[in-house]
Amino acid sequence: MYKYLEDCRQIEELASKTYRHLGDKLAFTPEVRRVFQDLRDDELSHARQLAMVLQSSPADLNVLPRISRDRLDEVKNLAAKMYD
Repeated sequence: MYKYLEDCRQIEELASKTYRHLGDKLAFTPEVRRVFQDLRDDELSHARQLAMVLQSSPADLNVLPRISRDRLDEVKNLAAKMYD
């Protein structure tokens, strides 16, 4: 479960990068850019919250994920490729 949650944390960080990139685009109106900046902040908050959960005891994290490991890896790799 630790690895699963760590992957979720990384996905949140990748999402924040995506929203930061979009929020930096001058082609968008200031209002739309602000929405992307807010979304970026939300994702960073999620990543920090997951980092706090990951400091828990392994026994506290002994829950089965509801998404397959392969699917999670696929999503994470796809998001990461955007920044390679």
